[in-house]
Amino acid sequence: MTSKLNPRWLAAALIWAGAIFASYLNYAQIQEIAFIRGKNDRLRQEMLFQHRNAARLDRIQSIQASYSLPVASAKLGFESVRSRLHGLSAKLGFQDIKIEGRMEQATENRMPFRLKMQGTYDKAANFIATLQSIPYLVLKSSRIVVATPKSAAEIELNFDLQFTIDPVQGLETSPLQAAADPLKHKAVAR
Repeated sequence: MTSKLNPRWLAAALIWAGAIFASYLNYAQIQEIAFIRGKNDRLRQEMLFQHRNAARLDRIQSIQASYSLPVASAKLGFESVRSRLHGLSAKLGFQDIKIEGRMEQATENRMPFRLKMQGTYDKAANFIATLQSIPYLVLKSSRIVVATPKSAAEIELNFDLQFTIDPVQGLETSPLQAAADPLKHKAVAR
């Protein structure tokens, strides 16, 4: 028994197979286009958000940048902060000012240090209030020992200096000087 396959059924099967294959290819392209459109829509919404909120985003970026001191190195950053704090505490009338850095505990963006000094409790309160204007100094702990209200207080403050390494920070660039014109020197020499 030999069965003969009707050529019409074979042609119909081939046409249906071609249609299913073409549908599969179209479906893949439709999914790819839908993914790209979705991505473009998200990017458009992000750009619109950034455009509408540019002033707020700039303000937030500047606030965030103020919480980190750009320095050429951790040691130089600590020295500049030590100088600033020493000047500020001397200006407020503190005595026996000692600022000790803990370089061995420094990380890539933080360095702990201790500030010890003597002065009145009122001066200490003013000093701490003044330090709030320096956002890259994070007060970790404080100890103020006052024997009597009029006597000098022993003040110990522990800070973290938050910094970012910026190798060109503090380097002032001067414009390059042009080399002297050799023809002018020969004319002057004659």
